[in-house]
Amino acid sequence: ERKVDIIIILDNTDYRTSFVGNELRKAEEYFNGRGCKLPPMNLKNAKTNPCTVFKHPTDSSVPTIIYMPLIENKNFPQPFNPRDCTDSFCNTFNFQYTPEQAQLLADLVEFNVVQSKQLIINTIQETIARKNGTTIQKDNRQSRLSRGRRRMTA
Repeated sequence: ERKVDIIIILDNTDYRTSFVGNELRKAEEYFNGRGCKLPPMNLKNAKTNPCTVFKHPTDSSVPTIIYMPLIENKNFPQPFNPRDCTDSFCNTFNFQYTPEQAQLLADLVEFNVVQSKQLIINTIQETIARKNGTTIQKDNRQSRLSRGRRRMTA
């Protein structure tokens, strides 16, 4: 039976009626109610970080969650906070965007993913290594997965 190892969530919830991570908390309740295991999730950092990783510290059968809410990023080149426009084009139920509005939202999401790229890659590599019972060794610019004397490039 194939099981999920990594769940990537791009949360674009309308935060006027909710808080960052509320939908993630609802999903956690849903899965727990059906006997599915999830990693412990402290949403404190998720409220301010464009990318947060939740993983179980010891159980590799529990999926790792990469959570990316649509939040303001102070490093984004344009001053833009999606929470400030939830009464207009950032509203979840808005289905009409000007090209500029759509581009601004897409640019913020892309910026957050690119800024979090190394964390995402490292998390995927660590999850694969943990699932395979291997460790990751860093050497200059390459990551290598190793098991005993056998090596394979990740």
